[in-house]
Amino acid sequence: MRRTHTLCLLTTALLTQAALAEPVARTEEVIVIGTAGGREGVPLNRLPASGRSLDGAEMNRPGAVTTTEELQRRLGAVAAIDSLGNPWQQGVALRGFTAAPALGEPQGIVVYQDGMRVNEAFGDVVQWDLLPVFAIGQAQVVAGSNPAFGPNSLGGAVILSMKDGFVYQGLGGDISAGSDGFLSVTAEAGGSAGDVGYYLGLSQGRDDGWRDFSPNRLSRAYGDILYRPEAATEFGVSLTAATSELTGNGAAPGDLLSENRRGVFTHPDATDSDLLALAFRGKTEAGDGWTLRAAGYWRHLKRRTANGDQGEFEECGAGICFEEGDDLEPVIGANGSPVTGLDEEPDAVFNRTRTRTDGQGISLQARQAGALRGMGNILILGASLDHARTRYGSGTELGELDATRGVESLGIAIGNEEFNVGLKTRSWIAGASVSDTLSLTPDLHLTGALRLTHADLRLRDQLGDDLDGDHTYTALNPGVGLAWNAGAGTTLYAAVNESNRIPTPAELSCADPEKPCRFPNAFLADPPLDDVRSRTWEVGARGHLSDGAVAWSLSAFRTGNRDDIIFISAGPIVGTGYFDNVGRTWRQGVEAGLSGEAGAVSWFADYALVRASFRTPLSIQAPDNPKANEEGVIAVERGDRIPGIPLHSLKIGADVALTDGLTVGTEMQYSSSRYLRGDEANLTDPIGGFALFNLSARYQVLDGVTLHARVDNLFDRRYATFGIYGEADEMGFEDARFLSPGATRRFVGGLAARF
Repeated sequence: MRRTHTLCLLTTALLTQAALAEPVARTEEVIVIGTAGGREGVPLNRLPASGRSLDGAEMNRPGAVTTTEELQRRLGAVAAIDSLGNPWQQGVALRGFTAAPALGEPQGIVVYQDGMRVNEAFGDVVQWDLLPVFAIGQAQVVAGSNPAFGPNSLGGAVILSMKDGFVYQGLGGDISAGSDGFLSVTAEAGGSAGDVGYYLGLSQGRDDGWRDFSPNRLSRAYGDILYRPEAATEFGVSLTAATSELTGNGAAPGDLLSENRRGVFTHPDATDSDLLALAFRGKTEAGDGWTLRAAGYWRHLKRRTANGDQGEFEECGAGICFEEGDDLEPVIGANGSPVTGLDEEPDAVFNRTRTRTDGQGISLQARQAGALRGMGNILILGASLDHARTRYGSGTELGELDATRGVESLGIAIGNEEFNVGLKTRSWIAGASVSDTLSLTPDLHLTGALRLTHADLRLRDQLGDDLDGDHTYTALNPGVGLAWNAGAGTTLYAAVNESNRIPTPAELSCADPEKPCRFPNAFLADPPLDDVRSRTWEVGARGHLSDGAVAWSLSAFRTGNRDDIIFISAGPIVGTGYFDNVGRTWRQGVEAGLSGEAGAVSWFADYALVRASFRTPLSIQAPDNPKANEEGVIAVERGDRIPGIPLHSLKIGADVALTDGLTVGTEMQYSSSRYLRGDEANLTDPIGGFALFNLSARYQVLDGVTLHARVDNLFDRRYATFGIYGEADEMGFEDARFLSPGATRRFVGGLAARF
């Protein structure tokens, strides 16, 4: 406790120095609106929404591996989602909605990389590990259900603007090493030759994982060529290539973690991914204030998983059987005959999946900044078309557990239809939008937006017809808001916006409560799901104090969902269940931020209160929840909190240049308690909240050469960021609370150079 108080006093002292620093000049900030990328949009002082920007220096922190690290570190409204138990596979939550790599999360944030939609079509997941964080020039987070960002933007949008040769010029690199075998090497180069700008960045990372049996390997490359014959015209092409071998061994029973904080329940749980993405963009100014922009992309993603789980089989005659409801079903081999001749009953299964997605898309945008009857006006017209084809397959093999609860395949494939999936999907999503910001007076700005979205999804079962389905969704989403520049650098705003989320092929294939999926390894049926309709009401204020030395913001919001989709954990194995429409839900809360940069001091403080709750009473299956009734059902009441979302989040940090060459920093990240998945009725104790403290230092040894070091989780706090109820007794454990433990104390140091 004494150590915590000491660091709190240090943080307070740094903030006090910042408040006394000299004011700094600030330039007008523009928030990108639409799906075509670029840097054009609406000035922040006219925007009736919460918009935050992080520049390249904040996103490219030495030693950083993923974009999620920087977003959740800096923004109070952004919380980390770590259901896979691996810091390299974390997702983010914004206002109670997520953009995560794991199927089963309440996805509701859309992410664009220079106009390329990076949410994968099959499950709307975001594989943050494949994004080249080192090549990000700017990240913008726009919260709320703004229809201009297209479907699935219930909680907001993350807009990533990448580096090019006109923005980044010179050579740079970083080599970092740290705890648990961590090693990261990054190199980048950029420049221009006449009308052509070029940029190339490469990164290679590895670690042994802070948990047992959890190694990671990650390689990424990003290249960009931009042709700019004149200031008003440009054409660019970029290439993103990435390959990763990540191990996320997930949640483990609480009593196992009490014995060994680094322990895993069963292993392996490996995900190998390969990404190749080609993107095009162009811009021209057509006169009379018009700017025309186009963006197109082609993405090819291959993803393979290998997952070992406990299995329950028993002898039946000369073969083995598994339980299917109240009956025993014989295990059939790949040859169609019952499996026989085993020396003993298998006690595990080895699941494999293969996903291949090819996606293409195009976005068009026309922006006019001019006047309408003497009033300033910014008109943005947009259209987009996204297409994707996915081929998904999964199979299961008999396995056996070793002394470490590792699963080794016996090489015997299970041929029963319940254990095998072959699925092809195709999706078309088309949209057209208009957004107009009219300055009624020089200080009063009215914004209206409208987007029409049409989606067509087709699923075709390759092993039968249970998964066959054709689904069509159409939505017209409006938005309106008012921003008032009240003077003295202060803007007040109010807005109401609507958006919708289209059920993904993965959700549509796993939506039958009578057939919970071994998720994400198998899909069994294709009942229809309604699309989620979202409406966000928001009021807020922002501005500057002390002649611009301090920036502040405050907002209150309520997002109401109709026909919300959640994953209900109801299967016999951890992570199994089904998707369902659960009626109405709310995400409501308050966000507040303070930040300043003056002289040798920079600091920030961000707070978010997000209460995510069910508004429609319902009964759901939760067989492993100890408070469930005899049928394994819990009764969710109006007002019960949605699992996995903390009520309070607070981020405080400061950097101070003690000398011309030495800068030290400290950060505190606090997250309050959250309920476990499988306890939607809030019947049991939630996961406890936690506060983490980090320290950092940078020392410039030569011009352009910097030594850096940081310590994360300075006091080695034991904590968990995700929980789910599961069945642990078959493996000798008693606690049905499976938790994803947070990382232990971590040291990282290295050398960075920029010339």
